[in-house]
Amino acid sequence: MKRRFVPYLAIVCLLTSAVFAAEEVGTAKDKLIAALQAEDAKAREISGNSSDSRYRNALRQIDHAIARPGENAANNLDSILSSYRGDNVEKAVNALAVAIEENKEREHKRKIEEGNDLIKKAGTIIRAAKKPADLDDIIGEMKKAANRFQSGSYHDEERELSQTISNAHQQLIYWQMYLHARAKGETTAMKSAVQNMLSNYGDQFFKRSELLEKMDGEKQNPSRNFDDEITAVFAEIMTVPDVAAGIAKLRPLRKEIFDRDKHSYDNDLRNRIGNTLEWLQKLDSEYQAALAGSFFSIQLTQAHYADGFPGEEALKSRLEADYIRRLLPRYLELPEGSEPKDGEPIRNCFHRWIKEALARNDFQAAQRILGAKAELGSRTRDLIVTKKALDACIAAKDREAADQIPLAVVSYQTALASGGEFVPIEWIAKELKRIATQKPSEYEEGMNLYKTREPMLRGDSAK
Repeated sequence: MKRRFVPYLAIVCLLTSAVFAAEEVGTAKDKLIAALQAEDAKAREISGNSSDSRYRNALRQIDHAIARPGENAANNLDSILSSYRGDNVEKAVNALAVAIEENKEREHKRKIEEGNDLIKKAGTIIRAAKKPADLDDIIGEMKKAANRFQSGSYHDEERELSQTISNAHQQLIYWQMYLHARAKGETTAMKSAVQNMLSNYGDQFFKRSELLEKMDGEKQNPSRNFDDEITAVFAEIMTVPDVAAGIAKLRPLRKEIFDRDKHSYDNDLRNRIGNTLEWLQKLDSEYQAALAGSFFSIQLTQAHYADGFPGEEALKSRLEADYIRRLLPRYLELPEGSEPKDGEPIRNCFHRWIKEALARNDFQAAQRILGAKAELGSRTRDLIVTKKALDACIAAKDREAADQIPLAVVSYQTALASGGEFVPIEWIAKELKRIATQKPSEYEEGMNLYKTREPMLRGDSAK
C-alpha cells in the first residue's frame, strides 16, 4: 500500500507555508487520540471487533514522538499510519507532527536565549567580583545549565552552546581560585590560575591582554610571597648538618603563615610548610640519633609531596644522598676510614666497601653492605648471585668449624660456581687447596658429593 504520511523534512517546510494551522502539542495529541478512537469504533461497526493492541501501540508511538522530538519522531508517527488508514487519522498525525516540530523550535530558541543570557550574566558578575564568595551562585547556575544542555539536545547549536557554558563554568572556577590566592598573597597560585585561564578559552570574559596585564600587575604590586622566602632557605641547606639551621629559619615563617591563615578554610600553604618541616625534622632526628650512637634508619620513609615548594624535590634528593653517604659506614659497622671520599659516587662506595670486606675475609660485613644496597633499591641479578655466593662462603667456614669437611667443600664449590661479581675466587681456591692438602680423603668425598648435587644446585632436571 502506498504510504500516505507526509515526509519529515516536508513537514518542516510546511511550517513556513502554514498548510497546517499551528496547534499546541497537547491539543494535537488529543485530536489524534480522538481520531484513533473514532477509527476503532468504525472498525467495530464493520467487523464486530477492533484490536486493543493496535490502539495501545499507537499511544506508545505518540508518547515517544512527543518525548523525543528528533528525527525519530516522524518514524514513530509514521508507524501509526501503517495500522490506521483513515483520512482523519492521517490529518491528525500530520497536525501533531507540525505541533511537535514547532514546539521543538520554540524550545530550541528558548534554550539558546537562556544560555546566552546566562553567559552575559556570568560576564557581568565575574568582572565585578571582589572575593571568591561573589562567584559561588553563578558557578552553581552554570554547572546546572551545562548539565541541562548536555541532556536531550537535538540541535548542533545547543550542543555548541553547552560546550561554551562548560568552558565558561571552568573559567569562573579559575577566576575564583585567582581571587582566593590574591586575598592570601599567594603569587604563585595567582599566576597559575591566570595561566589556566589563558590556556583554556580565557577570552570568554577577558581579553588575553587583560589577563597578561593581571600577571604583570601582580609583579608591580606583589603581596607577601612565602614561596620565594622558603625557597631561599632551601638554597642554604646544602648538607645534612645544615638542616638544623634551616629548620630554625623555617619555623618562624610557618608561624606567620598559620597566624595569617588561621581563619581561612584553605589549607594549601599551611599543609605545604607543615609537610616540608616534618620531613626535615625526621631527617635531622635520624641524623642526630646516629651521631649519638642510637638506633637510626638508613632509609628515609617520609613521603615526598609533589605539590611542595619550588626547589623542594631537589633539596630532598640532595639531602637524602648526603645523609646516606655520611651514615652508611656507621650503619654498616665498617672500620674507621671507610667514609666516602670527596666526589666518590655512592655506587663506587658500595663496590669499594665490598672489596675491602672480602679482602679481610669479613663476609658478614659484605652481606650487610649488599643488604643495604638492596634496601636502597639496587636489586640486580648480580647482587642476588653475589649474596648467595657469600652465603655459601659463610656456610663453608661454619661447616669447617663444625668439622663437616665434605659439606664445607660442597659450599666452597657452590660459591665458586656462582659467577657473582664479588665472589672471592682466589680465597676460595686457596681454602680448597688447603683442605685437599691437609685432608685429602675428606676433600675427595666432598668433591664427589658436590658432583652428585651439582645438577640440583644448578636447577637442572633429574636425568
